[in-house]
Amino acid sequence: MVRIPGVLNHVQKQRIAAIAALLLALVAPLAQARVTRIVIDETRPLASAESGGVATEQIAGRAFGELDATSPANAIINDMQLGRDAD
Repeated sequence: MVRIPGVLNHVQKQRIAAIAALLLALVAPLAQARVTRIVIDETRPLASAESGGVATEQIAGRAFGELDATSPANAIINDMQLGRDAD
């Protein structure tokens, strides 16, 4: 087998993915956010040819959510204090 510098093999990629999943599992309970409202602004049917032969529709909209600005887990978010007023 030929090794190419700078290219990860399958086992290395699996190890990196496992470590990333573990770190995410450890951090996830610390940071909390929730979606409070979803607004669908537009829907349009897609032709079966565009969606692989299945009748589907495309939607466009907005999601609104909440974060605790005083939580240390959310401190990494820049300008959190500037966005305190609700839309």
